[in-house]
Order: sequence, then structure tokens, then C-alpha cells
Amino acid sequence: MNLLTFVRYTFDSKYLIRWVLPGLAIYIPILNFFSIGYVVKMAKTFLFGNIGIPTWENKSQIWVEGLRIVIICVIYFALPSFILSIGYFFSNMEGIVGFIGKVLTFFSYPLFFIFSFPLPFAFSVYAQKMHIKDAFDYEKILVAIKEVSVPYITGFICAFFALFVSKALIAIPYIGFIISSLTTYYTFLLSSYFFATLFKRATL
Repeated sequence: MNLLTFVRYTFDSKYLIRWVLPGLAIYIPILNFFSIGYVVKMAKTFLFGNIGIPTWENKSQIWVEGLRIVIICVIYFALPSFILSIGYFFSNMEGIVGFIGKVLTFFSYPLFFIFSFPLPFAFSVYAQKMHIKDAFDYEKILVAIKEVSVPYITGFICAFFALFVSKALIAIPYIGFIISSLTTYYTFLLSSYFFATLFKRATL
């Protein structure tokens, strides 16, 4: 099933409610662990060749999987987050220290982009093995990326841009929060399908 066919599936009345409700909760703390965990469940479904969007069976386990993904992201972004924090702290000072702080702050932003680059396949490895440590199997992740480098880079840039636009939509008066939540989550949904199927192809 190609991406366009999958898009049609997502708007089928049978599946629509399954991703819309978690999508509305993606920005709500604690509840969004379920939303994130459900993306993991979808990725696992796609990795094993199933079509459609899975049910919400075992909701507590889905929530736990979301928490684990958050932990994985915190570890991946630990260094750029640390540099950003130090940069903000130093930038409020005067003289050379303040200048260094501004440089560190500026430098941290491309680091976030770089450190997020392997995440799609890190999530795929995790969805396949269901162990946090496997999301840091850099050798397997980088070898898989190398096998499908062009579609991976293209998909990553498109997903990054889509998330940037989705976050900007929150500025729309009254309904911006809802639109931004749904478009952000739909980007996660499409990315989950795209990168899971790409990972499966890369590791055959």
C-alpha cells in the first residue's frame, strides 16, 4: 500500500475517530503519552505488514509506550538541550560571557535538527523490538538510513516542515489549537507509516 492509499484509509469512517481523538490530546500533558504511544502501536502494525489503523486495545500499555518514547526523546536531545540552557543562562550576562551565551544558543538549534535526524528509524527499531536500548542501536539505525538515504532525507525534511507549519497554525484565533493539534498528529501518523515501511524495506 502506497502513501496515497494510506491517506485514503485514514479518512475512512472506520478509522477516522481512532486518530482524531488521540490527535486532540497531543498537546495536553500526561494525556499525550497515550497519543504518542498510539503512534508506536501504529508503527508496529505497519512494520508487520498490516494495513489500516489499529484499535485502542490495552490503553494502559499504549500510555506506557508513549512515556518510553518521551524518555527516548529526552536522551536524544540531552546534549542540545543542555547547550541551549547554558546559552540562555550566559546570554543574560554582559561582555564576552554574554556573547558566548548567544553563540551557544544559536549553535544549539542546528544541533536539535541533527540529533533528531535518526529518530524516525530509532522509533522504528523500538517499535520492532519494544526495548528502549534498541532505540540507541546507532549502527543498525545508520546502516538502515544509508540503504534508503534519498527517501529518508526527503521524508525527514517534509515531516520537519509539516511539523513547523502545524505548530504555527496554533496562532489562528479560536480554533488554532484544535487545527494545530490535528495537523501535528496527522503528520506523526503519516510519518509513522512512511518511516516504518521504509525501515522494513531497508532491513530486508
